[in-house]
Amino acid sequence: DDDQSIYGWRGAKIENILHRLAMGDLEALNQRNATYFDATVMPKELRETLNIVLKAKDEFQKMPVEVKELFHNSPDEYVAEMGTKEFLDKMAPYNKKIADIAEAVSMKEYEKRVKNQAKFEQDVEKAKGAVTNE
Repeated sequence: DDDQSIYGWRGAKIENILHRLAMGDLEALNQRNATYFDATVMPKELRETLNIVLKAKDEFQKMPVEVKELFHNSPDEYVAEMGTKEFLDKMAPYNKKIADIAEAVSMKEYEKRVKNQAKFEQDVEKAKGAVTNE
């Protein structure tokens, strides 16, 4: 049927939409919710898009196991969730770790900070125990 789009809803052709509108069907323009975004940053070619996806999948392969598990070990799921609140929530602890490492200048310095923090937390727990035992 000429009126059918690949999505299965009628009126995909502009001529059909205008005809429906002219016949008084005000719902002709409300088939889909409007989406607004900055298309100037979008890839111009399919090759650019594929390169972005490949880069993201390569990035996923370099992630720690615990991060991969958040996305069910699926680079496709990782890519599909990019840009969502859920993605940001899942990645927040990992991103903080990356920022901490960058701030520490080296992995050795970062490991030293982590050990010092763990020792501090143990000392705090011991102190709490000593206070409650008195």
